Amino acid sequence: MTKLLNKPLKAFILFTFLVLSASIPVYFYFIESIWMDELDDHNRQVKEQIRTGFNASHSVLLNEKIALWNAMQSSSRIEPVSGFRRDSVYVVEREMMESGPMEEERFRGLTSTVVLGGKPYLVTVETNVEEIHETVLEIALITGLFILLLIAGFILLNRRLSARVWLPFTDALEKLKRFNLDSNESVVFKETDVEEFTELNAVLTQLIENTRQSYRQQKEFTQNASHELQTPLALLKSKLDLLIQDRSLNTSQRQVIESLDNSISRISRINKNLLLLAGIENRGYESGTLDLSGIVRNLFDVFSESASSLGIGLSAAITEEEIIDANESLLEIMISNLLSNAVRHCSPKSDIRVILNDRVLVIDNEGGASLDAANLFRRFTSAGTGNPGTGLGLAIVKEICDKYGWQVAYVFAGGRHVFSVSFSS
Repeated sequence: MTKLLNKPLKAFILFTFLVLSASIPVYFYFIESIWMDELDDHNRQVKEQIRTGFNASHSVLLNEKIALWNAMQSSSRIEPVSGFRRDSVYVVEREMMESGPMEEERFRGLTSTVVLGGKPYLVTVETNVEEIHETVLEIALITGLFILLLIAGFILLNRRLSARVWLPFTDALEKLKRFNLDSNESVVFKETDVEEFTELNAVLTQLIENTRQSYRQQKEFTQNASHELQTPLALLKSKLDLLIQDRSLNTSQRQVIESLDNSISRISRINKNLLLLAGIENRGYESGTLDLSGIVRNLFDVFSESASSLGIGLSAAITEEEIIDANESLLEIMISNLLSNAVRHCSPKSDIRVILNDRVLVIDNEGGASLDAANLFRRFTSAGTGNPGTGLGLAIVKEICDKYGWQVAYVFAGGRHVFSVSFSS
């Protein structure tokens, strides 16, 4: 995954290389054009020097001077002609041998007719132009060197400037990562003179405040509603208990009342669980040093009786002196919910294993199919299709684990449901 700051930098580097690649043929074209113009001027100057120099000398010695010139000058030649010819500029390649093997070199030439001693002569002047390729190559190399220095400067400046310019953004991001709705600490973002970051911080501050307010209202509503429901539920429960004891009821009436009693009992359990969740979220429980091994062993003994009545066997492997810091009531509720869930989803005539070792509690049982792992720890979601509970038991387990930084996990392996809690926070 690419960082936001590196995306424009990659585009800049790619654009720089494209410009460099396009600049090389442009360099070649313009430098060669300028070079050729300079060579043409040089050749014309040589021609003019020949014309003025030879016409200034005595005509008797003209032929001897021309012969001497042709013998000594390899880049120009003077030849007699019968008539005047139009000036001509050309480029020719021929093999030359300097200090090594034969090599082809380019020459820029000029042919022009001049009058020397009253007679027409054809003057040919040629100049070597092979150096232009080396010049363009050197310019391209130098340009490439400066481009590399420019790119290196871009990267260094991007890192230094971005670290300073984007500091308010990274600061806000880190604070959002650590943000917790249950915390009462205010989130204060770093001040900045960048308009966009200032606007972002203002929006985030307002969003956090609105979220906190909604969260507080939701928790207050849940807690208040649960408290308000306790009294009428208890009243309904007591009235139904009295009705069940009435001997004048027939069988169908008694069944209806018992069904209502079961529903009221389930609603009462849901209400108590909601109150418990609200208490956990509000950090309303004090912690202390607890003997985890002893608590697990006591709850194992309690559930052994109810499991035996259902034909389910319980086995335990519990190490001694497993000590943790937690609230005893919450710890007992968490382990009880896991054991209750194991009994509820255990296959008939099978077994449940409880293992505590190295601060890791594992509770597994035989089962026919995997539970819905995606919604396993969500509120009001049943873990399986059979024996549905209140839908809050495993949610409470997850909430307690989150409170203390423990890790709870579920897997279905070898035909067994395996719940594990790691108490290493």
